[in-house]
Amino acid sequence: MREQLYYYLQNYAGLTALIGARIYPQRVPTGAALPAVDFSFSGRTPEYDQDGLDGENEVTVDFSCNADTLGEAVTIAAQLYAAMDIQMQAFGEAGNTVYLYSTTLQGEFDNFDLFDGSEDGARIVTQTYTIRYK
Repeated sequence: MREQLYYYLQNYAGLTALIGARIYPQRVPTGAALPAVDFSFSGRTPEYDQDGLDGENEVTVDFSCNADTLGEAVTIAAQLYAAMDIQMQAFGEAGNTVYLYSTTLQGEFDNFDLFDGSEDGARIVTQTYTIRYK
């Protein structure tokens, strides 16, 4: 699912128009240019039926929209929300797909990251999604 999500976001025109190719698994590297988006998986729950594992999964994914200003981070977050408004479709690169059932925004928060202890840190909007897929 990580590879499919990364591929999808790298090819979502509305998002890449704002941040280019600066989409990072886990964390924006120190010194990387902003704006950027990073994402990490904070939980995975396999689904079971009466015969055991049924192949469906539910994952929690945390995204951070990093920018120099809060307004820019909010604009990026709005495009991320549009990108994640998908359901009931194949997801990922040809030959490496999963079937995505639904995405649900669980919450959105404003943050401030002090990379070096100064007040020059990035402004961040964090979004958490639950994604169901097989």
